Amino acid sequence: MNPRRIAVLSLALLSLWPAAPAAAKFMPVHSARACGPTGCVPLPAGMVSQMLGRFEGGDTGNPGMRLGPFYRLHIRPQPGPSLLFYVPVSRMIVVNGQTLRVGRHHAARLDSALRDLQPIPPRIESVTVGAHPAAHPLAYMPLLFGRPVYPPASVWNHRDVLIAIDLAGESPWSYWGGAEYFPSVRLLHVPDGVWVRVGAAQAAMIASDLHPGGRAGHGGSASPATVAAVVAVAIAIAAMLVVALRRRPWRRARVA
Repeated sequence: MNPRRIAVLSLALLSLWPAAPAAAKFMPVHSARACGPTGCVPLPAGMVSQMLGRFEGGDTGNPGMRLGPFYRLHIRPQPGPSLLFYVPVSRMIVVNGQTLRVGRHHAARLDSALRDLQPIPPRIESVTVGAHPAAHPLAYMPLLFGRPVYPPASVWNHRDVLIAIDLAGESPWSYWGGAEYFPSVRLLHVPDGVWVRVGAAQAAMIASDLHPGGRAGHGGSASPATVAAVVAVAIAIAAMLVVALRRRPWRRARVA
């Protein structure tokens, strides 16, 4: 087939591919607040209006937003249904799945306003490995916080396994795609675009979930690899809490 015809057909197919809802057009914000699991705090309306106005100029994209605690943003007036979030670890505002990196000056002002408000921790609701549900979905959380690595160009020559990771509730990652896992090189392409190395115990857990027929031993007990992975997730979550508490001394409001 003519190469030019192939290119035209490819563009036509891409135009039919479903996309996340577009970011809404924003009028000047009269009031804004950020909410966490324990309450809300007001934000400077002028600053929020200035940041959201950048979406109208098309300065959006997805440069790689790491998973982390987040805040839900509420503004007035709000033109139509919109999901607004702020992710401090990536300095990103998320509007209906589209991301916008916040400048250092605005990020510092946001961090100051949010200093005493605990953020919402992301929670895994379900994990599907291939066509099978994972036995212990929470054990996949450490993989999403793994240290980024640079994969070799030959990684795409290896067979991959799709891992669908669904987070609970509405979050900045509601429009995530599936993660790609390459068993032969133990590399995971996380939906945020980062590559992480999978440890031996985690690789065994993924293999067990991919082939659930050999998951359990006598009496349906969990495999040692699964037990190790569950212990690893508990340690990882504890470490995340320690780091978060050191970086931001959240305090409970005093009751008069």
